[in-house]
Amino acid sequence: HLEESAVAALVRDFAGTWQAAIKRINGDVIAYFGNFVNGMEILKYTLAQLLIYYKRFQDLIAQQWPRRPPPFAKDLVDTEAIFQEIRKYSRSF
Repeated sequence: HLEESAVAALVRDFAGTWQAAIKRINGDVIAYFGNFVNGMEILKYTLAQLLIYYKRFQDLIAQQWPRRPPPFAKDLVDTEAIFQEIRKYSRSF
Protein backbone atom coordinates (compact mmCIF):
# COMPACT_ATOMS: atom_id res chain seq x y z
CA HIS A 1 0.00 0.00 0.00
CA LEU A 2 1.33 3.41 -0.96
CA GLU A 3 0.86 6.38 1.34
CA GLU A 4 -0.93 9.02 -0.73
CA SER A 5 0.75 12.00 0.92
CA ALA A 6 4.23 10.53 0.40
CA VAL A 7 3.52 9.73 -3.25
CA ALA A 8 2.05 13.19 -3.78
CA ALA A 9 5.21 14.76 -2.35
CA LEU A 10 7.39 12.66 -4.68
CA VAL A 11 5.28 13.57 -7.70
CA ARG A 12 5.41 17.28 -6.93
CA ASP A 13 9.14 17.20 -6.18
CA PHE A 14 9.90 15.39 -9.42
CA ALA A 15 7.68 17.77 -11.40
CA GLY A 16 9.61 20.72 -10.02
CA THR A 17 13.13 19.37 -10.45
CA TRP A 18 13.33 16.90 -13.33
CA GLN A 19 14.54 19.29 -16.02
CA ALA A 20 17.29 20.73 -13.83
CA ALA A 21 18.29 17.20 -12.81
CA ILE A 22 18.67 16.11 -16.44
CA LYS A 23 20.73 19.22 -17.13
CA ARG A 24 22.92 18.42 -14.12
CA ILE A 25 23.37 14.79 -15.23
CA ASN A 26 24.42 16.02 -18.67
CA GLY A 27 26.94 18.41 -17.13
CA ASP A 28 28.36 15.72 -14.87
CA VAL A 29 28.81 13.28 -17.74
CA ILE A 30 30.59 15.94 -19.81
CA ALA A 31 32.83 16.82 -16.85
CA TYR A 32 33.72 13.27 -15.84
CA PHE A 33 34.04 11.46 -19.16
CA GLY A 34 36.56 12.95 -21.55
CA ASN A 35 35.94 10.25 -24.14
CA PHE A 36 32.90 11.64 -25.93
CA VAL A 37 31.81 8.30 -27.37
CA ASN A 38 31.80 6.64 -23.95
CA GLY A 39 30.24 9.72 -22.38
CA MET A 40 27.40 9.72 -24.90
CA GLU A 41 26.67 6.06 -24.24
CA ILE A 42 26.68 6.59 -20.49
CA LEU A 43 24.43 9.62 -20.83
CA LYS A 44 21.95 7.77 -23.06
CA TYR A 45 21.85 4.79 -20.71
CA THR A 46 21.44 6.93 -17.61
CA LEU A 47 18.64 9.04 -19.07
CA ALA A 48 16.90 5.96 -20.47
CA GLN A 49 16.97 4.42 -16.98
CA LEU A 50 15.45 7.59 -15.57
CA LEU A 51 12.59 7.32 -18.04
CA ILE A 52 12.09 3.61 -17.33
CA TYR A 53 11.96 4.13 -13.57
CA TYR A 54 9.59 7.07 -13.90
CA LYS A 55 7.26 5.02 -16.09
CA ARG A 56 7.31 2.26 -13.46
CA PHE A 57 6.44 4.87 -10.84
CA GLN A 58 3.47 6.00 -12.94
CA ASP A 59 2.38 2.37 -13.33
CA LEU A 60 2.50 1.88 -9.54
CA ILE A 61 0.29 4.91 -9.09
CA ALA A 62 -2.20 3.57 -11.65
CA GLN A 63 -2.25 0.19 -9.86
CA GLN A 64 -2.71 1.76 -6.44
CA TRP A 65 -5.58 4.01 -7.55
CA PRO A 66 -7.25 2.03 -10.38
CA ARG A 67 -10.76 3.49 -10.17
CA ARG A 68 -10.03 7.16 -9.83
CA PRO A 69 -6.72 8.98 -10.22
CA PRO A 70 -5.58 10.73 -7.03
CA PRO A 71 -5.63 14.55 -6.92
CA PHE A 72 -1.86 14.74 -7.44
CA ALA A 73 -2.13 12.88 -10.77
CA LYS A 74 -2.47 16.24 -12.49
CA ASP A 75 1.12 16.97 -11.42
CA LEU A 76 2.61 13.88 -13.09
CA VAL A 77 5.06 14.80 -15.82
CA ASP A 78 4.13 13.35 -19.20
CA THR A 79 6.69 10.75 -20.27
CA GLU A 80 6.74 12.30 -23.75
CA ALA A 81 8.01 15.57 -22.23
CA ILE A 82 10.79 13.67 -20.46
CA PHE A 83 11.62 11.82 -23.66
CA GLN A 84 11.86 15.10 -25.60
CA GLU A 85 14.18 16.56 -22.97
CA ILE A 86 16.34 13.43 -23.11
CA ARG A 87 16.55 13.68 -26.89
CA LYS A 88 17.71 17.28 -26.59
CA TYR A 89 20.62 16.35 -24.34
CA SER A 90 21.60 13.12 -26.02
CA ARG A 91 22.15 15.04 -29.24
CA SER A 92 24.11 17.89 -27.67
CA PHE A 93 26.92 15.94 -26.00
